Amino acid sequence: MGTLIIALFILINTVAGLALGFWHRDLMVRLYTNHPDIWQRLGREDIVGSFWPLSLRLPVWSWSSLFFLIGKRYLKLADNEFSRNAARFRMVWIAWLIELCFALAICMSLGLFT
Repeated sequence: MGTLIIALFILINTVAGLALGFWHRDLMVRLYTNHPDIWQRLGREDIVGSFWPLSLRLPVWSWSSLFFLIGKRYLKLADNEFSRNAARFRMVWIAWLIELCFALAICMSLGLFT
C-alpha cells in the first residue's frame, strides 16, 4: 500500500511539474514576443545562459525567471494579459510547492521512506 501511495504522489507531481513547465514556456514565449529585453535579462551571461533560448521551445526554468514570476516583477511591464497569466501561474506554482510539502509529510508520517 505504501509503495502505491509513493507511486501516486510521484506520478501526480511529475504531471503537475511538466504542466507547469509548459505553462512557464508559454509565458516566456509571450514575454519574448512582447518584451524581448526583459526576457533576455532573465537568462545568464555564462555558459549556462547559452541554454536560455531553449526556454522558448522546451519547459526550461531558470531561477531568475521563477523569481520574476513568483516575485511579481511582471507587474512592472504594464501588460494586463501577461500579468493575469503570470498571476495564475504564480498561484498554481505556490500551490504545487505546498502540495509537494504535504505529500512529503504524508509519506514521512506513514514511514514510507525508511
